[in-house]
Amino acid sequence: MMSKKSIGGLCGLLAPHALFLLLLLLCEPISVLGQTPTWSLEACIQYAWNNNPEIQLQKIELQQTRLQHRERLAAFTPSIIASGNQPIQTKSSIQAAAHWELRAELTLFQGGSRINRLRSSREALLAEKHETECLREDLRLEITRQYLDVLLAIELSQLAEESKKTLLTQQVHTRNLVEAGSLPYASLLELEAQVAQEIYQATEAANQCREALLTLRQSLNLPSHIPLYPDTTLLTMPVPLPITLCADTLFSQTQDYPTLQAAQHRMEQTRWEWLSTQGLIFPNISLVAYYQPNYPQPFSFGLQLQWPLWHQGNTVRSIKRSELEYQRSQLQLLQTQQAHYKNLQLLIHEATCAYQQYLAACHHFQAQENSFKQVVQKFNLGLIDGNDYARAHQQRINARSEMLQSHFSYYFQCKILDYYQESTSTGASLSF
Repeated sequence: MMSKKSIGGLCGLLAPHALFLLLLLLCEPISVLGQTPTWSLEACIQYAWNNNPEIQLQKIELQQTRLQHRERLAAFTPSIIASGNQPIQTKSSIQAAAHWELRAELTLFQGGSRINRLRSSREALLAEKHETECLREDLRLEITRQYLDVLLAIELSQLAEESKKTLLTQQVHTRNLVEAGSLPYASLLELEAQVAQEIYQATEAANQCREALLTLRQSLNLPSHIPLYPDTTLLTMPVPLPITLCADTLFSQTQDYPTLQAAQHRMEQTRWEWLSTQGLIFPNISLVAYYQPNYPQPFSFGLQLQWPLWHQGNTVRSIKRSELEYQRSQLQLLQTQQAHYKNLQLLIHEATCAYQQYLAACHHFQAQENSFKQVVQKFNLGLIDGNDYARAHQQRINARSEMLQSHFSYYFQCKILDYYQESTSTGASLSF
């Protein structure tokens, strides 16, 4: 029998391990506690942003542009050069003293080329940031579409399973009616053929659901050992309100969209490059200072003038080439604005059509639902055969499937418009 002292020592020894086990239990994933961890749409988008190779490559381009901007900013600081020579003495050579000097040079005037190149690199840096944001927006739209495709596939798979169970139940009821003599045996055969078709359609719907999940996983670059379960609470999402936006109003509100901003900064970049090349026709004036310890006056400074008068016409051609690039960027900005306006027009048109299609699909499904109830009553009374029942059941399922597809289609169109308004109201995140 253990003493109180030994028991206390054992408890003291096990106390840290018990605390570790308690923390491990609290930190255990939700799936261990009986719940399945799910991926929300926002979590999928954020994971794709962090693991997309194209965005990572664009960030590298952004870092290189930032380094170029810093290089052009450093051009305003003086350059310091230390030089010297130490002759090697031989028996036949004349004795010569060593010569050392420290030279500092600061460019005072360069025709505005330096400041314009600095402004050009700043515009290039902003353009790269907005282009990175464009990739993020495109990826967000693609992940949203694939995520909703997965939810739609899950809903259609559940609908197929529900339809199969309904027909299996009706098959048992029909067999009882056939055995009772209320229905002919042909009705049972027709219903069994419909059940076999429903089993095939349920299997196909399950395969489409797995395919949609695989497509989403590949877009996320998600490893195979990490489970991917979408948040099915969006299946009960309410139908958005009808679209009341105008293309002109939305276009004026989305002038800060990353695509337009990137084109705008690219145009400004070429304009400053054009002005920078124009500065090549002006002289360069620099302040030069020397420190030569071997001279009687070690410190000396002065002004240095350099004026390139003729370089086989290269300067004139460079200016003309930069001007043409600026004109091209102006036209590209105009094309981008026009494409953005047409895209907004198309989005609003598609959203309006999707809403009208959803309303029509709801009306169609309600009509098929009421008709199917009448068919069930007639079938139970033996007034119609199994072929009519199977046809009415299939029409009801098709109407519900069309309603679900139109619902998801309209929700996706509204989501795209929300992304446009969100990116302009909150501003693009440019801290990369």
